[in-house]
Amino acid sequence: MINNKINTIINTCQPDALTATFHGCSAGNVIAMLGLQHLEWTQLNYGRYGYQKTLQFGSISILSEGHNPDMGVCLEVLGHGLAELVNLTHNPSIIYDILTNTNYKTHLTRIDIACDDFIGYLSMQTIHDKTDNKEVRTRLQSKTELKGLAGQEGHTIYFGSRKSDCMIRIYDKRAEQQADFHWVRAEIVLRGRQAELFQTLVYQRLDPASGNLDCQLAMLGKRVLADKLAFVERINDDNINRWPLCGWWADFLRDCIPIHLTEGGKGIPQLDSMTEWLRIQVAPTLAMVISLIGSEYLDSLLGYGCEKIDISKAQALTQQMQAHGLVPAFDMGQNSLALFQEIMSDIAARNSKS
Repeated sequence: MINNKINTIINTCQPDALTATFHGCSAGNVIAMLGLQHLEWTQLNYGRYGYQKTLQFGSISILSEGHNPDMGVCLEVLGHGLAELVNLTHNPSIIYDILTNTNYKTHLTRIDIACDDFIGYLSMQTIHDKTDNKEVRTRLQSKTELKGLAGQEGHTIYFGSRKSDCMIRIYDKRAEQQADFHWVRAEIVLRGRQAELFQTLVYQRLDPASGNLDCQLAMLGKRVLADKLAFVERINDDNINRWPLCGWWADFLRDCIPIHLTEGGKGIPQLDSMTEWLRIQVAPTLAMVISLIGSEYLDSLLGYGCEKIDISKAQALTQQMQAHGLVPAFDMGQNSLALFQEIMSDIAARNSKS
């Protein structure tokens, strides 16, 4: 049983688990990259996820010799392994270093980010009531609730499927750890494409010159959580997007600005900034206008916008996309009139199919 008290009453947020693959290297190269050559790794003649060999130290596993040569080497850090990794490397920024490693092609496949409440902002009963009353704003479709079985304590609410690219679980960590203080954890699990987009955000938004990369990474995770889930107060308005945040949820998040894992940026900061501005500032008004006067207005709006495009800026963004191995939807090397005609032809073709 945990009997120690929390001396400094704060909310903490930190990555709790991580899985990443590295290409063009060996298991030994990954160990050297981590700076953990001095450890006595246990060699296991079996693996998982299609890998045949495992090197293990505590909660840290390095999987190699995949059935497919393109699988590379997999680093899996589970449970308390990330804290163990930080202690072993004496590097609080080790997670950032892994995600931005340039020696080998790095691919984040899963990351869990845990946000803990030791103060009392989060109440499992309140969260249950809010969810049942549909006073929660989220794009995650499914919701599952589990309570302690056979007289045991414990209460967990899941938003999203365990098999989906994003899942959030909020649970009574105090009961799980048999602690004698308030402890509720909100944990976001990103897999697959969502994990990739989070890695892109790490490249775009974290600033090594500012220091405290571990804190920056944690805040980025909390901002993603704020975008994925919001508990709100019901008001006399049919649009839940206009309902205000519950005070306790805002306090728990410390009023951090939500950030969306968007496909638009693709690792290009200026494009990411524009798509984020469109989502936050324009999308609500645009949706309301189109709902009132019809989608034809969107076609005319795009036509007007095409005539106003700054071709030189568009060409610069095109070059950045191509440098990232991405193909723009339209050729920005054209003049405004040609580009306008191509986009409007594409709109007409899509409308004829619908």
